[in-house]
Amino acid sequence: MRIPDLSELCAILTSEIVLSASQ
Repeated sequence: MRIPDLSELCAILTSEIVLSASQ
């Protein structure tokens, strides 16, 4: 199991925030 890097985590976080904000 590989560790995701910081840019990947930021992309996941921003997508989660955008999805929750658009609801």
